[in-house]
Amino acid sequence: MLAVHTWWFQIPCRWAAAVGRTALSNYLFQTLVCTFIFYGNGLGCFGHLDQIDQMVLVMSIWAGEVLLSIRWLKAFGFGPAEWVLRAFTYGKIDLTKRRLQPQ
Repeated sequence: MLAVHTWWFQIPCRWAAAVGRTALSNYLFQTLVCTFIFYGNGLGCFGHLDQIDQMVLVMSIWAGEVLLSIRWLKAFGFGPAEWVLRAFTYGKIDLTKRRLQPQ
């Protein structure tokens, strides 16, 4: 618990929080990217990558998601897929709540 309150632990927690706030958007992004990379309608790499290449790919996709999530959340309160889901759930499109309010 003491480590959680230190400055060096705060940065990874913010990264994880940003990815968590855009979880559905990140899941859909991963699905599209990996479908393109592994299936025949894209690069067709299924079964052709060794373990090192797989690890580099996973780390690259995850780093991209972290960066995109952090950047997106600087301008908006939640991810694009989350916004669509909220609009569908509540039955109205409220563009005023897309901007993240200062805290």
